[in-house]
Amino acid sequence: MNRKQAEGYIAEKYGVAPEYPWLSSPMHGVFRHESNRKWFAIIMRVSGTKLGLESDENIDVMNVKCDNIVIGSLLGQSGFFPAYHMNKSHWISIALDGSAEEETVKWLIDMSFSATAEKTRRKTVKKRETRVQRIARMEEYFDTLCKAVEKDAESVKRDTALRSVFEELTAYYENGQWLADYEADEQGMLPSGLRRGVLSQDGLYNLLSEIADKER
Repeated sequence: MNRKQAEGYIAEKYGVAPEYPWLSSPMHGVFRHESNRKWFAIIMRVSGTKLGLESDENIDVMNVKCDNIVIGSLLGQSGFFPAYHMNKSHWISIALDGSAEEETVKWLIDMSFSATAEKTRRKTVKKRETRVQRIARMEEYFDTLCKAVEKDAESVKRDTALRSVFEELTAYYENGQWLADYEADEQGMLPSGLRRGVLSQDGLYNLLSEIADKER
């Protein structure tokens, strides 16, 4: 299955077209649920070396979410790699060059769609975090991680607290909240005095990518 076929399958079965939120990465397309805005797939064009290949030739890959047991069983097969730029315990990268079995790719897309779909939740009395509160919290995490990486790029590997911050920011970025907050900022919906470097066009993406690359 190639990129066009994967996009066609998603469009036909789920009626979802890719969104391209990053100006610096115009070939990175995100597929999201309409209801909860969570990603269930992202197709990227990256260098083969990012996947551990010897060639630095660009390759189209698709990240999908699936069970970690499934991930373990697939990583030994042709066309499957530890998730690039995402949580490797819950996501997997698939080469869209025909090396992975087409039916397996379709099955994984379906699994990811189900795994990220809106869940029926019980009512809770817990007060919900506002958008401004969330951005302020993520800004603090972003500042903490930026300073740590600037001082020692390997520190996230060793420090449990920094690892927790990294995972929080990764979840924020992957689950659609970052993009929703970015769009709110673009529409002038946020207070002018709110610090929001975390919402810069490529700031968080580049930071998470740098950390992920160091861990390879």
